[in-house]
Amino acid sequence: MVGYWKTFDDKTGVDNAIIQVYMSNGNYFGKIVETLQEKDKGIVCYMCRGEDKNKPVVGLIILKNLSKDSATTFSGGTILDPWSGNTYDCTAELDNNGNTLKIRGFVGFSLFGRNEIWQRTSQPSAQ
Repeated sequence: MVGYWKTFDDKTGVDNAIIQVYMSNGNYFGKIVETLQEKDKGIVCYMCRGEDKNKPVVGLIILKNLSKDSATTFSGGTILDPWSGNTYDCTAELDNNGNTLKIRGFVGFSLFGRNEIWQRTSQPSAQ
């Protein structure tokens, strides 16, 4: 799961951001390293709460404390939606020979949530 992942707007399918997933203290984390839409360049997380409020979106750690259950499944983490400021419980599953990551964000029960599909990509141009 470690590496760079491209996210997409789930309503339009347009490229959204590049997330760098890394391991720290045995868990997985992900931070936004590049926004791909011109309108999102330089924006801050106005809707976030706590220490993330008004932080630049680039550099924001949105995926936290995901732990590995098996070679392809992960659970126990949280994911921040920087556009709404909401944080959700999450699970993740690698698919397509490790090139697709299905993130499921939910409140309470996994049944009541939504999926987001990330595609593995190379290192972003901003790095």
